[in-house]
Amino acid sequence: MRSHGVVNGVLMTLHLTHAPIRLLFTQFSLISGAVNIFLPFMILPIYTVVAQIDPILTEAAATLGASPARAFMRVVAPLSLPGVVAGVSIVFSLSVSAYVVPTLLMGESYPTLATTIARAFLLLRDPALGSAAGAILMAIGLVVVVLSRRFGEGDVGR
Repeated sequence: MRSHGVVNGVLMTLHLTHAPIRLLFTQFSLISGAVNIFLPFMILPIYTVVAQIDPILTEAAATLGASPARAFMRVVAPLSLPGVVAGVSIVFSLSVSAYVVPTLLMGESYPTLATTIARAFLLLRDPALGSAAGAILMAIGLVVVVLSRRFGEGDVGR
């Protein structure tokens, strides 16, 4: 992501840019870095659930006249919902508490909740701010756990 790094080198080699562009310490760098780190934590639970779906179910949907897209939407997608819920809760929990990735890729220009907590305790010496931000982070985590359990069990309609 540096001015003379691999990404800028590829962009200039492909003649997409004439000069290096600023990638580091931008929202693009934070998003691409976070996706690079957290994507496996989303894919693995979904893959695990989809791999357990019996292929006979989609064949049965095709026998009954469903197109492949309709069979996916009506059979595979609902059955893979527990994997999606697990992936979302894992990725959200990891990303909301991430400290290193935002610090390295954004610096001080884009404060996150985790960096605000660290800054309050380490630099500002303001334990009240750090504690309040920590309580907010804990409340967000609790809400995510409760909602993911509720969606994972299928109790949404109750």
